Amino acid sequence: MEHKKFQILLIDKNKVYHQIFFKSLSSKNIAVIAVCSTDEAIPLIASNKVDFICCAYQLDETNGIEFCKLLRKKYINAFKPFVLLTSSNEIKNLSTALTNGVTDVFKRADIEELLAFIKRFPNNHLSLTGKVLYIEDDKTQQNIVKKMLESYGLSVNCFRFAEDAWGNFLNNDYDLVITDIILAGGVSGLVLCNRIKRTIGQKGDIPILAVTAFDDKIRRLEFFHLGINDYLIKPLIEEDLIFRIRSMLQQQEITKNAQEKEISALIYNNASDAMFVVDSQDKIIATNPAFSQITGYSGAEAFGQSPVFLSANAQDKDSYHYVWQHLSNTKAFKGEVFSTHKNGETIIQNLSVKSLKSSDLDSQYKVAIFTDITEKKRIEAQLLQQANFDELTNLPNRRLFKEYLALELNKNNRDKTSLVVLFLDLDHFKDVNDTRGHDIGDLLLAAIAKRIQHCVRNSDTVARIGGDEFAIILPNLVHKNKAEIIAENILLALNKPFILANNHASHQIVISMSIGIAIAPEDSNNLADLIKFADQAMYKAKNNGRNQFCYFTKSMQETALYKQALLKDLQHAIKHQEFELYYQPIINLKTKAVDHAEALIRWHHPTLGFITPDKFIPLAEESGLILAIGNWVFEQAATTAKYWTENFNDNFKISINKSPVQFHSKSQTTQWLDYLKQINLSGKQLIIELTEGILLENNNSNMNKLDKYRQCGIALSIDDFGTGYSSLSYLQKFHVDLLKIDKCFINSLYTKKSDLILSEAIIAMAHKLGIIVIAEGVETQKQYARLEQLNCDYVQGYFIAKPLKQKDFEQLFFK
Repeated sequence: MEHKKFQILLIDKNKVYHQIFFKSLSSKNIAVIAVCSTDEAIPLIASNKVDFICCAYQLDETNGIEFCKLLRKKYINAFKPFVLLTSSNEIKNLSTALTNGVTDVFKRADIEELLAFIKRFPNNHLSLTGKVLYIEDDKTQQNIVKKMLESYGLSVNCFRFAEDAWGNFLNNDYDLVITDIILAGGVSGLVLCNRIKRTIGQKGDIPILAVTAFDDKIRRLEFFHLGINDYLIKPLIEEDLIFRIRSMLQQQEITKNAQEKEISALIYNNASDAMFVVDSQDKIIATNPAFSQITGYSGAEAFGQSPVFLSANAQDKDSYHYVWQHLSNTKAFKGEVFSTHKNGETIIQNLSVKSLKSSDLDSQYKVAIFTDITEKKRIEAQLLQQANFDELTNLPNRRLFKEYLALELNKNNRDKTSLVVLFLDLDHFKDVNDTRGHDIGDLLLAAIAKRIQHCVRNSDTVARIGGDEFAIILPNLVHKNKAEIIAENILLALNKPFILANNHASHQIVISMSIGIAIAPEDSNNLADLIKFADQAMYKAKNNGRNQFCYFTKSMQETALYKQALLKDLQHAIKHQEFELYYQPIINLKTKAVDHAEALIRWHHPTLGFITPDKFIPLAEESGLILAIGNWVFEQAATTAKYWTENFNDNFKISINKSPVQFHSKSQTTQWLDYLKQINLSGKQLIIELTEGILLENNNSNMNKLDKYRQCGIALSIDDFGTGYSSLSYLQKFHVDLLKIDKCFINSLYTKKSDLILSEAIIAMAHKLGIIVIAEGVETQKQYARLEQLNCDYVQGYFIAKPLKQKDFEQLFFK
C-alpha cells in the first residue's frame, strides 16, 4: 500500500474516543479517520484508503464481530488488522472473535494498552526485501498472506502441497520458508521442515517459520528438534507475522555477510583436523594423517576416489551428493554430515569445504576440513537429557519445569488467559521407603507419574521436582474449575491400589497425595511467587487432613510471612534466653498434697509480648529448633527438680513434655541422661510425657530409648490419652507408668454421658494395669468432686492453679 501516512480508521459512536484517538495517535506519520457507523466506514475500506481498523463492539446496526466477519468475506483481498474495542462483559468467549477474523480485543478501560498496540504497526510497513516460499493448503488464507507480504516488498511463491513446494525449493534459492504444519496431501509441514533442515549447505540453513493451529509442549519440542527457527499460532496477526519475518531476514543477512577465513589460514591453523583436497574432476588427490585416523582409510585407499565413497549407505551418499551439488554453484560449504568409518561404524563430521584456484588460475581445487564430533554429539544428547529430565520418571525436572513455566507465563500475559500451577506431595511416602524399601519406593514413584500424566491434557506439563514432589502447569485455561477437576481426578486415580513387583514378590500399596493450587494472574504473575504460593497451598492441604487439594489465598501468604518472621525471632530467642519455665501443680486426690508439677515453657517476646507454646512449638518442630529448645527445657526442669527435692520435698516429681521430633533425635536421649549425671540427680524425680503416636510406631529404636529412661528411674507418661489411637495393649508392652485423660473428656463429664463412662472405664482399667491416672484441664469444683468419685489419682488444671513461675510456686506450695 502506498500512503503518505499510516491511516487508522476508528468506528465508534462515542465521540469521546474520537478525540482520544486524534490527540494520541495523529502525527506526521499517522492519520486518524473517525466515523460513527459502518455505513460511513465501508466506502473507506472498499477504496483501500485505510491501513488499520479499530471498531467498537456495540454498533447501532450490528456488532463488531459480525462486521469483521462481513469485511473478511466481502473484501478478501483487502487484508487489514481489525481490533475490537469492548466493554468489560460484552464478549464472554474471546475465541469467537478471533475465529471470525478479529486480530485482537481490548477493553475500553485498557485504552493506553490499545494505543500502544496500534502505534507499533506503522513501523511494520517499512519495506522488506527477500524471496519467500509459502505453503498453505487453504487457498483463501494463502491469498490473504501473499497479498500482505507482497505489500511489504517481499517476493512470494505459494504452494498448497508439500511435495510441490519441495521440488521448487531444490531448484530455487529462498530467503525464508513459511509453512503450515497441517497440509493436504501425503506430506505434512513437519516432514517438509525435516527435509529442508537435512539439506546440505545454505539451503538447509534457510530460516523456517512454522504456522500451527495448536500450541502444546509436544509440538514445541518437535519444532525445537527439527531446527525450526520460530512459529506462530493461527489466526495470524499481521503485527506478529511481519515482526518475526523482519527479525529472521535480518539475522539471515548477518550470517550471509560473515566472512570466512582464507583457506590457507584454515589449513595451517587446523593441521590436527582431517583434511583432503579434491581436483576439478571431484577426485581426492591428497589427504593428511588425521584423515586416516578419523576415517580408517589410508591416503592410498582414498586417492582418486570421489568423497562420496566415505558414505556406506544411500542416506549418507545423498548428504555428500548435496554437498557437491551445492559446491557447483558456490565456493564454500560448512555443516554436519554423516559418514562411515572403514570398520562400518557411523560417525558424524563437522565438515568445511572451500573452493580455490591455483596461482596459474587454470586449475581449481576444493579443500575439505573435518572433525569427528560423534562422541561430542552423544555426550550433548546425554547431558541434555540429564539436565532436563528426571531419570526415574522421565518427566521434566525442576530446572526444565521452571523454563516451561516462564515460557507459559510470558504467553499467558500476552493472551490474557489463566494459567494454573499445581504442587503435589505424596502423603507419608517415607513410610513406604522405610517399610518396603527404596526399590519399591522408586517403582511407586514411576507408577504415580504415569497415573498423573493420564489425568492431564497433552498441552499440560507434568514434572517431578524432587523426592516425592510433583508439579503441573495447566496453561490456557478458559474455565478455572478445570484445574479443580484435574486435581480431583488425580486424587481419585491415586486412591486405587498400586500392585508392584520386586524380586519375585508382589506389593500392594495404597497412598494419597496433597495438592496445592495457585493461579496466574490472580495470585501472581511472578514465577518464583507462583511456585511458592502453590507450595504453601499444598502444605495447607496437608494440615487440613491430607488426600485433598487447597487453593492459595492471601491469608495463607500472610501466615507464611508471619511464620517466617517468627522463625527468625525464635532463633534470636534461643540465643538470648527469652524463654522461661512455668510449673503447673498436680494434686494427689488421696493425700491432697502437691507432689508433682508439669514444666511448661513460656516465651516473652521483646515486641510481641507473651507468646503461647501452641503458636511457636509447631514452628520449632518444623524447623528443627525444638531440639535446642527441648534441651534447655530439660536442663531447667532438672535443675529445678534437684533444688526442690533437696530443699522442700525429696519425693517431688516434675513432668517434661517430649515431642515426636525430639524423641526421634539420636543424640537428645544421651544428652539428657548425661546432664542428670552432671548435676547428680536421680531420674526418679522426673517424668517424660509422650504422645500415643510414638508408642504405635513400635520399633526397636523407640524401645531402646524408653529402656534407657526406665533404667535410670525416669517414669513414662502418656499425654492426651483417648484422643488418638488409644489402645490398652501398648500400655503394658511399653510399661507405661502414668496416663493423662485429655481435657476434652473432663469438660463434658456432666454434659455427655459417653465421656463420663469412658473416663470411668479408663481409670478402672488403668488401675487394673497398675497405671496412675491424671485428669488434666480440671476447672470447676464439680469436675474435681466427680473425679474423686471415679477414684482418679491426680488432677491438674486452673481449679488447682494456673502455671506459675518457680518463685511463686515455691511460695504457694512449699512455704
